[in-house]
Amino acid sequence: MGFKPEETHFVLKFEGSAFAGLEATVRELSTGELLDLAERFDTVKEKTGLAAAGPVKKLMEMVGDGLVEWNLTGRDDQPVSASYEGLVKQPLRLSLAIAGAWAQAMGGIEAPLPTGSSDGETSLEPSIPMEPLSPSPGS
Repeated sequence: MGFKPEETHFVLKFEGSAFAGLEATVRELSTGELLDLAERFDTVKEKTGLAAAGPVKKLMEMVGDGLVEWNLTGRDDQPVSASYEGLVKQPLRLSLAIAGAWAQAMGGIEAPLPTGSSDGETSLEPSIPMEPLSPSPGS
């Protein structure tokens, strides 16, 4: 029997942005998918107007496929499907914000804890120093 890693999910939060309060859960990407996502995101940023239609659609298909859930509701206060169909009904700024946050979350993953650790779960948040930094390099 072979090894099958557990699927990891990331919760994307948009605090301090125009989409504060939005939370989207996305699945972890394979290395190839991450490279594809980054390439598609870059292509979309480079194109303008109707020339961007094809690349935007491909990017939204990928993001829609990676969505697990979100707390988005429509104008009727009903939940919006966390799928490609739900994603493309949103403003492009929101959809691109999710794509960018997903790419950033995937690129900023720290290595997991060594195998010997049995307490707790691996944190997906970057660590923040808790001690004050020295005022000068010589101290």
